[in-house]
Amino acid sequence: KLEEGTTVADIGCGFGTSTVALALRFPKSQFYAYESSPKALQAIEENIKAANVSNVTVCNVEQRTLGDGPDLNDPSSRFGFVYAHDVLHDMLNPKELIKDVKKRLASDGCWFIVDIDCSEKVEENLRLPNAPMLYAFSCLLCLSMATSESHGEGLGTCGFPPKLAEMWMRKAGFQYFEQRKIPALPYNACYLVA
Repeated sequence: KLEEGTTVADIGCGFGTSTVALALRFPKSQFYAYESSPKALQAIEENIKAANVSNVTVCNVEQRTLGDGPDLNDPSSRFGFVYAHDVLHDMLNPKELIKDVKKRLASDGCWFIVDIDCSEKVEENLRLPNAPMLYAFSCLLCLSMATSESHGEGLGTCGFPPKLAEMWMRKAGFQYFEQRKIPALPYNACYLVA
């Protein structure tokens, strides 16, 4: 699909490094880079200009969300592929994003989620070789972001575990959920959702 040309949403794309790399690799696809950080938004624009790509649209989520779809003039427009790398557990309201993806994902599209490989059980997470680092980041960065407002979900304590991820996806109406291991991402869980 990416080679033939489709619409792609990169959620929480940071400085847009992966977005730009994908845009260069798949020039027939149109990419939408969603981000909230003003610093990151500026960096994305600079990276797009430096790479001389024309198939990336930067979306400041304060003005344009994934729920608006790829074409603001067509309320039925859909994404063929959605990508979210290490971002859902940081969000105030990940359930709202899940609903938006469900609403805007094409019937033959898929959502690829990369998150921290973790368990629902703290005692299992504490056995991980990188547990001190995970919990340090989780407590000082992820959790503080995910609870920065009173309605925050607070998933930030060590990622988005597979049982919870599958439950939320199915509750939102997704029919397919598969966890995959990717050798290049040994500390991550990867979920394929459709």
